[in-house]
Amino acid sequence: MVAAVVTAWALLITAPAMAQAPQDARLIVVVTDPSGAVIRGAAVTLAAEEEAPRVTVPALVTSAAGSATFAALKPGRYTLTAEFDGFDIGVATGVRVAPGENRQAIILPLKRIQESVSVGPSAQAIAADRRGDRFTMTLDSADIDRLPDDPAALAQQLLTWAGEGAAIRVNGVLGAPLPAKAQLASIRIVRDQFAAENHAANADEIDVITKPGDGPLEGSLTWRLRDGSMTARSPFVPVKGPERTQQYQG
Repeated sequence: MVAAVVTAWALLITAPAMAQAPQDARLIVVVTDPSGAVIRGAAVTLAAEEEAPRVTVPALVTSAAGSATFAALKPGRYTLTAEFDGFDIGVATGVRVAPGENRQAIILPLKRIQESVSVGPSAQAIAADRRGDRFTMTLDSADIDRLPDDPAALAQQLLTWAGEGAAIRVNGVLGAPLPAKAQLASIRIVRDQFAAENHAANADEIDVITKPGDGPLEGSLTWRLRDGSMTARSPFVPVKGPERTQQYQG
């Protein structure tokens, strides 16, 4: 009789404690694609929203059934994240986890594919266009500042780019010496020997333009004479005709 009373008394004492024991929560997450097919091998992470700093539960990987189970969770609200190659990241916030078993599905959207198409001439057309940068090189003031200060070294650098047979013109004057670098406004190298602005069909040209009003006034004068007395008679004619050519250029 005494033993029965003691046993009943012990049950009465432990019953409230058993009733007050907190019940752990479990969350079963199922990851699918937009068509509803489950995704195997997706990485799933869980972060508690009601704790500061936010506590992140170790990540799980979905099974062949596309599910991952988080056990021994504290009831509350969580942020759920799922990732898999070929899909954008799926995020679900405010997921409420109650005591006992909970289920949550998360859908991974397909990754967006971005393509850009550039419309323009082909490489062959660009190479054949004499107006393109392939045949013309223009140096502005910033480029000129990086060139050598010595006029002789500057001329050698320009000839290295254009070719040893290139002709240098300063303000349109062929053969004029290069001025000081501080007086230069721009340099244009024309690599197209057949361009309309190229006066010498056998060489490229380097056009040097100086700053307006800076430096002395320069110019040149050329006179060419070819007289018939210096020409032999053609073997196809009995008599040599008169011949004389004079050219003036300034």
